[in-house]
Amino acid sequence: MSKLIARLSPALLAVLLALPATARCASLDPFKGLAGDWEAKTPDGQTFGCNVAVTAAGSCVMETLHSPDHGDMVTMYRMDGSRLTLDHYCSMGNQPRMRAAAGGDPNAVNFTFVSATNLASADAPHMHGLKVHFVDADHFTQEWTMHAAKGKDQTVKFEFERKKSE
Repeated sequence: MSKLIARLSPALLAVLLALPATARCASLDPFKGLAGDWEAKTPDGQTFGCNVAVTAAGSCVMETLHSPDHGDMVTMYRMDGSRLTLDHYCSMGNQPRMRAAAGGDPNAVNFTFVSATNLASADAPHMHGLKVHFVDADHFTQEWTMHAAKGKDQTVKFEFERKKSE
């Protein structure tokens, strides 16, 4: 068996190296490492709760953001072939889809808008981008960019800290 693995390893390595940069750089694994409960304070002092769970036999990560003003929002992270994607179920009633872009920082993933359902027009307010930065096992940040009317984008940054077991 180990001889078979030794023979497959160079071939597997060749396949991995042939994948596009986004497939090599962006994977679901860092998101799986976020499983648990989190809390963040925004610059304006609001507290947001967040729960991250690995689901669907490890093929999807579900993030539920508990907003004090807008109810719960859910973001599902998954692989689409070799691409990391997300679907965001927003309190605005639309569902943006985003794809991870190639990037140089191994501790960050940048998602860019692909499409959305329930979006009245391209100018209607919707989440248009997300940058996730994995700081350490107990901290991560998210920077959500909302596309607002007349091309005025707004960014909100969340600095999450893992909630300690009680």
